[in-house]
Formats: sequence, C-alpha cells, structure tokens
Amino acid sequence: MSDLKREQNVVDALKKQFGDKLLEVEAQLPRRVYAKVANPDHLDVLKFAKEKWNAWHMIAVSSVDTFDSVIAAVYHFDIVPPH
Repeated sequence: MSDLKREQNVVDALKKQFGDKLLEVEAQLPRRVYAKVANPDHLDVLKFAKEKWNAWHMIAVSSVDTFDSVIAAVYHFDIVPPH
C-alpha cells in the first residue's frame, strides 16, 4: 500500500478548517484527495486551498448528474502540499 501521508495532511487541514461543512473528505490515492462540500461552502474551501497550498492551477471543471435532480460541479486542482 502506498504512503498517503501528504494526502492525509491535506485531509486533516481541511477537517480542521471546515469541520461539519465537509460532507465527505478522504485521501483516495497518491495525489488524490476527494472533498465533497455543499454550495456555497465550496467557495471557502477553494479560497483556503488557494491560500494554503497555492492551488491556482485548475486542471478541469466537470459535472456529475446524480439522477436526483442535482448536477454537481467537480473541480480538479493541482496542488503540492508540504510534507
């Protein structure tokens, strides 16, 4: 199993900063952290990531049709958190 220490540091920082505003957050794979946040709290999370980890490089924005009358936006960022 690969070491997800850097990814877990991101998860821990998000949990500490946003607590209950995070619907889900987990380190899934190396270089992959998944965070689910409700609108409009996502703006605070995006701002935090930009300020804390210089997450200015957005790779993609996509959407997911959840089939329950909701279309969710998915933001993909390239960040390199400190060790």
